[in-house]
Amino acid sequence: MGLTVLTLDVANPADPNMREAVDFLVDSGAVYSFVPHDVLTRLGIVPHSRQSFRLADGSSIGVFLVEDFRHSAEKIIRALARYPVLLVEREIKGREFTVGILGKRALPVVELRPRRAFYDYRAKYTPGMTEYRVPAPVPAGLTRKLQRLARKVHGALGLRDFSRIDFMVDRDDRPWVLEANTIPGFTALSLLPKAAREAGVSFESLCLRLVKMAWCRRNKNGKAKT
Repeated sequence: MGLTVLTLDVANPADPNMREAVDFLVDSGAVYSFVPHDVLTRLGIVPHSRQSFRLADGSSIGVFLVEDFRHSAEKIIRALARYPVLLVEREIKGREFTVGILGKRALPVVELRPRRAFYDYRAKYTPGMTEYRVPAPVPAGLTRKLQRLARKVHGALGLRDFSRIDFMVDRDDRPWVLEANTIPGFTALSLLPKAAREAGVSFESLCLRLVKMAWCRRNKNGKAKT
């Protein structure tokens, strides 16, 4: 099972080695597209598998940037040996933020500043590899916008109790929703506990709140038994 993301900057298709890939994305009219086998064949890439497509692998496992299509061929071939389908997305250059939701409340905005090319597995789980700014040093208007969008995404997807919504804010200050994390991480480096702590909720209290919300749903009267 797997998903690999290839990120291409389609706004700058000057590199001739990327032209076919960029043309495919532009012709599709989509921000991202699934790349079919015949397109990969035209690009000189032969898939190793024709398994059914399923999604797996969190924590940015298998994700990499394609800055130069020809020089990235080895990474693409390795990915195809593991995953049957590639997902290509446009790269959004800017600042990365995340907003946790606890109950119906949007927690303080967190800014992520990885010391790598992007917030990959090593940046996520290696101490000191990413700088976290809590609360994010941004204008109040942007904070409110990100929190409002996070609540909307949480509600639109029918999520409950908690989630974490990730954003990129581009150079024109436009926020882009990257994904909704329905089971956010709870390690020492994880983002939702950092945001909760900034809001005055300790890790122990956070865990207790989640248990209490789940228990309330099971109680016929909607109240937790003590």
